[in-house]
Amino acid sequence: MVISVVIFNIFLTSLYFISLYFKPIFKLNFAYFFFLLSYLISLFIFLIILGFIRVRYQQDNIDYGFKKSIHAKLLIIFFVLGSILFITLLIILMAMHANECLLIKKYFYYIQFGFFLIFITPVLEELIYRGIAYSVYRKKYDSKWAIIISSLLFGLGHTGGVGLPIIIGIVCGMIYERKESLPMAICAHGLINAGGFIYMILFNQFNMLFT
Repeated sequence: MVISVVIFNIFLTSLYFISLYFKPIFKLNFAYFFFLLSYLISLFIFLIILGFIRVRYQQDNIDYGFKKSIHAKLLIIFFVLGSILFITLLIILMAMHANECLLIKKYFYYIQFGFFLIFITPVLEELIYRGIAYSVYRKKYDSKWAIIISSLLFGLGHTGGVGLPIIIGIVCGMIYERKESLPMAICAHGLINAGGFIYMILFNQFNMLFT
């Protein structure tokens, strides 16, 4: 799991920087295309990992931090609907022409990326690193080592920087252990990502895409 996530992130990051050398209309659509492709591949990898863990370790919904089975079902419904909306927004962005209404496309991208960062990413990552990785290691070690190991794995899955993701992983792991609730960890992760998203907007971290 770790090797596939890290290799995939390196591959995606390389493609992103290559795309910055293309002219604006192709550069934008090129970046959006691989953004969409990365999400679909990540989702496919996640489903494989989830299926393997459920069979290999006989995990149940309760093992993933859900008090009731209905909570897991509601989260799945939310994630499916959110994914459909995210993919729809991304396809609309790809259909737009960069030379027409570039300002509209820029802010539309903010909305789409913010939705992905705040609502979609926390669900996917918390299910992998807390719901799966932490739960597996918690059965073998005490909570301290389970948090450390799952946080290190979480950091390795972020090629843009390891230190901050490890800290975020520790915080979410502590919340998960203390509250025994995966939704609580997802909410904490979403709030942290929301802060990062606001920072990116305030300090013009998106400008390189639209120049």
